[in-house]
Amino acid sequence: MKKKLNLSLKRDKKIIKIISDLNLVKIKKKFIYKVKISKKDYLNMIRKRYISTLLTMREKDLSKGIEQINSKYGNSFSFKDKLTCIIL
Repeated sequence: MKKKLNLSLKRDKKIIKIISDLNLVKIKKKFIYKVKISKKDYLNMIRKRYISTLLTMREKDLSKGIEQINSKYGNSFSFKDKLTCIIL
């Protein structure tokens, strides 16, 4: 999942750069949200593939990742989620 997420982030940066180089961007804003979510809810989101990088993962790999998260982490997650918005 981490590898796929990193590839996705690199792709998104390239897309934003191309759009910026074409001078199409009127406004670019970045938002940072503090997120706190229970492990149960997070794992449920993974099972339902709410994160786009999970769409092409095999069920076997997804299950293995869920097992790793279950064994390594506590009952909740706290992190900062970043969102970049561009207005054309």
